[in-house]
Amino acid sequence: MHPSYGTVSQSLPQVKHKLTPPPTPQPGVPAGEEPLISRTLDLAYESLICNYAFGIYGPPDTDAVNKYGGYNISYPRLAIIDGEWDPWRPATPHAFGYGAQPRFSTASEPFILIPQAVHHWDENGVGLPGHFHFRSVRSASHTG
Repeated sequence: MHPSYGTVSQSLPQVKHKLTPPPTPQPGVPAGEEPLISRTLDLAYESLICNYAFGIYGPPDTDAVNKYGGYNISYPRLAIIDGEWDPWRPATPHAFGYGAQPRFSTASEPFILIPQAVHHWDENGVGLPGHFHFRSVRSASHTG
């Protein structure tokens, strides 16, 4: 199996990498210029789903995650599954190139990076109904 899709974490050298909070948002496009996306799509608006659905009203507490291993987080029955193009991938154990190390997927600790997959494209209107090409997580986890 290709190491990008999962290793038994106990056999890897332990590298201490910590997740970091996101950077402070910078001001958007200057007032006299036309933006690529609407100015109404700001941090407050984009955070509404976090507020209403999960009761999250502030930045992430990265220390709370890092105490469990940061990128090296590992626990029986903890599945780590991401899409190759997920916007939050640099903040996950699949953040290869940012400090995360490849590991093998196991039955007790699935570690799957689904090629050419991303969350929320359907939610944000990219693509048309009937034009999505869904991939099986099972088949994606057995490639390589």
